[in-house]
Amino acid sequence: MSIVTNQYEKPCPPPRDKNEKQHIIATVKSILKELYNGDFIFHKNFCLQKYIGLQLGVSCIHADTCFAESEGKTIAQYAVDIRVNKVKELLVYTSIPAATIATKMNYCNVAALSAELLQQTGLPVEFFINMKKQKEQLALHQLLEAKN
Repeated sequence: MSIVTNQYEKPCPPPRDKNEKQHIIATVKSILKELYNGDFIFHKNFCLQKYIGLQLGVSCIHADTCFAESEGKTIAQYAVDIRVNKVKELLVYTSIPAATIATKMNYCNVAALSAELLQQTGLPVEFFINMKKQKEQLALHQLLEAKN
């Protein structure tokens, strides 16, 4: 029996086999990595669930159920993990300003990025910015010692 939850979703039966479920999970992970690699341009009204459903050709509820059964977290929770890890990476290893990172990672502003980072890691944005500065100072110090 198929269920349609809203006008944007296609009806979708449960996975016919384990391979179909594995395909959904692998595809979702691939989509999320692509979205949050820093190069995807999010439009103003971007909706993750709708986007994934359209990319997979299945209901986002169906995809989320398959994903959660296998991974122990929803697609949205997994997306937050990927997005937060990418934000940390960009803050520590690039000179991209936090405001630009917020836009690239589809946060409405730096405050939203900061709030999610703090909620997920327990650490403020400044911690990662300071980590970058310390890393740069250490590299400079090592370079100067190598010259002497």
